[in-house]
Amino acid sequence: MTFSTDQIIPQLSFKLQELKNTLYDISKQNDTSPEGNLRIANQGTYAQYYHITQKNNEIFIPSNQSEFVHKLAQKSYNQKLEKILKRQIQHISKFIEKYNPSELVNAYNNLHTERQKLVKPFFVSDEEYAAQWSAVPYAGKPFSDDAPEHYASNGLRVRSKSEAIIADVLLKLQIPFRYEAAVKIKVKKGGLSQAITFHPDFTCLNARTRQEFIWEHFGLMSDEEYLENAIEKERIYATAGYIPGINFISTMESKAVPLNRKHVEQIVKNLLK
Repeated sequence: MTFSTDQIIPQLSFKLQELKNTLYDISKQNDTSPEGNLRIANQGTYAQYYHITQKNNEIFIPSNQSEFVHKLAQKSYNQKLEKILKRQIQHISKFIEKYNPSELVNAYNNLHTERQKLVKPFFVSDEEYAAQWSAVPYAGKPFSDDAPEHYASNGLRVRSKSEAIIADVLLKLQIPFRYEAAVKIKVKKGGLSQAITFHPDFTCLNARTRQEFIWEHFGLMSDEEYLENAIEKERIYATAGYIPGINFISTMESKAVPLNRKHVEQIVKNLLK
């Protein structure tokens, strides 16, 4: 099994920015907080509140000043959180600075070629992983003799002009894919589990995350029977764990609304790059 090496940096960078934004918001809020601190004294079933001033004087806060109590309590919480945020920001920043995922890949790449033949690496580059994935043989779905002929730019035969558009976008953006490769789907019927074989239009690889995506294009959504079958097919995929945006992509079109190439490019860039 091989592992992706660079997912963690984008995730941590996003988290780092999120923490910095929160710290900024807290700092702005603290600038308008009242001076001093809050002391809470329990008096039986209720609490009494006291304002501890900067001169360490203790002043009772009457019940009609609840907003002032809330501001003092929020200030105390913000101050504690501010310290934690600064510490976590420092830790994450240091990790990002020192972490070098290429070291993990180079542990294998720097071996003598003869030694590489004897070793199964745990970490490979995105390019090598994509090459290995693409080299796996698969059987596509055969074409009937009377099927119309449509081809992608690399000569791959597909079943429609829209599928040719999708294939060409994948090729242009260098996304590894398989066309109509068989996928076993487990479904339950009458309480029993059985496997059925689907041939999704495309099986695509995000080499950076090592995530496979099934891509189905539904091209006759104007037809009521086709529409019902498409809905049922997507439901079966979902029950088998293929969730839109996570490991499943669907595009659709009708006579009035054809497939849009720019829309396809957006999907590929957001989910497969």
